[in-house]
Amino acid sequence: MKEIPTHLVLTLFAAALVCGCMELNWVLGTGEEMACSGTAVKIANVDPDHCYQDAAIRKSDSVLCEKIESPPPRTKCYMLIAEKDGDKDVCEKMQNYPGSGEYSRLECLQRVAVKTGDPTVCDEIGTASVSYMFTGVISKETCYEKVGSVPGAPLENMYLQNKENFVFCQDLAYAQIYGKPSGSTSGAQKSDVGAHLTNPNEYYVVAQGHVEKGIAPAVDLKDGDILVLGFGEMPNPSNAPHYAVAQGGNVGQILSWKNPDTSQQQGFYDAKPLGWYFSTRTVTNPYTGAMSTSPQVYQNYIIYRKK
Repeated sequence: MKEIPTHLVLTLFAAALVCGCMELNWVLGTGEEMACSGTAVKIANVDPDHCYQDAAIRKSDSVLCEKIESPPPRTKCYMLIAEKDGDKDVCEKMQNYPGSGEYSRLECLQRVAVKTGDPTVCDEIGTASVSYMFTGVISKETCYEKVGSVPGAPLENMYLQNKENFVFCQDLAYAQIYGKPSGSTSGAQKSDVGAHLTNPNEYYVVAQGHVEKGIAPAVDLKDGDILVLGFGEMPNPSNAPHYAVAQGGNVGQILSWKNPDTSQQQGFYDAKPLGWYFSTRTVTNPYTGAMSTSPQVYQNYIIYRKK
């Protein structure tokens, strides 16, 4: 296709502005870039930054974003190109914690992850997080949630798709045993979990015992191992203080909190290293952001593995 002469681009551009049309889809090639800095734009009092942004996004040209002087539209330019093309590398032109009004690399990565359906993009976020008034918190965890999948984490994926069925700590062990979430929200399934764990045809004990505070058991966990934890005495697998499941190199758990709006208990998935469970445990209330430390430390444990 022949490139439109610059003088014709400017003429068409000016005519479109006079007609009140702000769409630039008909302007092609280098002529559009020239139009953004040309006389027609100045006469029409059109912001060159947004003119460049429009051109860059439609041409998927992140280099053209660099012509944008103001940081907010420049960072938005990068983000929208990354999202459009599903290219996480474009996000690297952005900062995790930018200035006021600018867009964050973290939001860029989350958009790419959602666009491509690839939860591994969420891993690029790492431990960083940002919070916005209208979009809320953006983190690796919220990114996984929006994608609806966590790589290599079937239990967490099950939680993301069935949150209403994960309210109590034993719900995670139940899901590991049955391969599906519990249909009950009463907490009565502790005895059901215990019945399976103590069935010698289904599970066997990998390790059990007592440890001093701050010392994790010396055990090599495998994905799917179910941990039953207690305080002053050996836990009863049919009615233990806490249940957790090894997954992806960590130990997953459901932490239950009361929703202040509904006064109902709601569970939140959380994963921590094994040692965390046997040390002073600090958790964050997902509703208030307040941190609290448990006065009790788990010291007794039984670890079950499926036969």
